[in-house]
Amino acid sequence: MLRVISLGAESPGGLAPPAATFAPDRFYGPRGLVLIGSTLIVCDTGNHRVLVFRDLCDGIVSPKASTILGQPDFYSESHSNGGGSQGLFLPTGVATRDNRLIVGDVWHHRVLIWDAISTEDWTGADHVIGQATMEDVEPNQGGECSTASLDWPFGVGFVEDRFFIADTGNRRILGWDHLPLDGELPEVIVGQSDFNSRNENRGEVGPSSFRWPYSVVGDCDGMYVADAGNHTVLMFDLKIDKDCDALCVIGQVDPCSNSEWPYGLQPQMLIVFHMPLPKMVTDLWLQIPPIIGCFFTISCLRVIVTFLMGQLAKRTLAQMVRTDGLGLLPTPFVGHMNFAGVSRDVCFASWPDVKVGDYVLVHVGFALTVLDESSDHETLAIFRDFGLIDGELGSDAEIVPQRCALLAGK
Repeated sequence: MLRVISLGAESPGGLAPPAATFAPDRFYGPRGLVLIGSTLIVCDTGNHRVLVFRDLCDGIVSPKASTILGQPDFYSESHSNGGGSQGLFLPTGVATRDNRLIVGDVWHHRVLIWDAISTEDWTGADHVIGQATMEDVEPNQGGECSTASLDWPFGVGFVEDRFFIADTGNRRILGWDHLPLDGELPEVIVGQSDFNSRNENRGEVGPSSFRWPYSVVGDCDGMYVADAGNHTVLMFDLKIDKDCDALCVIGQVDPCSNSEWPYGLQPQMLIVFHMPLPKMVTDLWLQIPPIIGCFFTISCLRVIVTFLMGQLAKRTLAQMVRTDGLGLLPTPFVGHMNFAGVSRDVCFASWPDVKVGDYVLVHVGFALTVLDESSDHETLAIFRDFGLIDGELGSDAEIVPQRCALLAGK
C-alpha cells in the first residue's frame, strides 16, 4: 500500500501554481528538499524561505511546518529581509551532512550553512560560502568571477564525503574535499579552464562544458550534473580532481549537441543504470497520470528510455510498435492537422477520444481542447484582428479552419 502525505495547496488540474498564500502549510514554487528520518526540509523557493516538517505520518493533509528559516514568521514574505545571516532570496538547493543544513541562497549569490537543523524560527546561518561577509549579496562579490565568488548557486550536494556547488551563473561546478566552514577555497573546478573564466559552454558545446549547471549528485560510481541550459545530464569520474570531459552524456544524441526537445518524439537514448530497476518502480509507473510517459525495456543494467506524450502505460502498451531495432516507439494519439495551409503533426494524448473531423485548439504540437466549429471560426477571427495570423503565417494566409485529417492509431 502506498504511503500518501499531502503537502502544500491543492492545484486541481495540475500545472498552475497555487496562489502565494503565506502560511505554515503552503508553498509557492518549492524546488529543493531533503529528508532526514521523519524530518522533511523544503526550500519554499517562491516564498523565500525554508520550511522544516517534523514527524510526518500517514494520512495527514497539509501538515504544518514546525520551523521556518529565511522569514521572521510563517505569514511574512520578503525576498531578502535585509540579507544578513537570516534572510533568503530564492533558496533552491538544499543538503545536509552531520546534522548541518546547507542551502543555496541563489539570488544572494551564496551558500549558507547552519551548524544544526534549528528548532527555532528565524535562526541565522553560521557560515557562508561565496561572500566575504554575511552582509554581502552581490554576484561574484561585486566584481569579476574568482575562486571565492558565486553567481546563482542553484545546486549543492555531496559525492561521498566531497562537497560540490553548481555555480550556475558562472557555468561551473566547484568542489571541496570536505564541507568548507572556514573560508577554504575550492580545490576542483569543472566546466571552465580556470577560476576566473565563466564563458557559456566555453565558447562551444562539448563534454566538458556547461550552460546552466543546475544540480549535482553522486554515488559510488560517479558525479552527475544536470545542465538545464544544454538539456543534458553529464556523468563524471567519482575521483574527479580537475577539469575534464564527462564519461557519459545523457539527453543528447552526441556530446556536442544541446538541442531542445522539439515537442515531439525523439530518437531513443541509451542510459546506463548501475542498479536493477525495482519492480516497485515499474508497478508505480502504471499509476502515473496521462502527462508524460517513459517506457522501459530492461536488459541487464541497460535501460532504453523513450519519452512520449501518452496515456497511462497500461492503456498504451498494447498499441506500441518496434522501430529501428532500438526499443519501443508509440504511434497512437498522433494526428495530422492543417492550419491555414500549414501541415503539422499533433499529439492528442490529452484528448484520446478526438475523432477525424473534430476541431481542436493546438499549442506547441499538443491538442489542448476540442472546439465546436463556430468557436473555431470566432477564435481565428480574433487572432486575425490582433495581427497574430499575419505575424505567424503572412497576411495572405487562408484562415478557414481545417479539421483533423488523419488520426494515427484510430
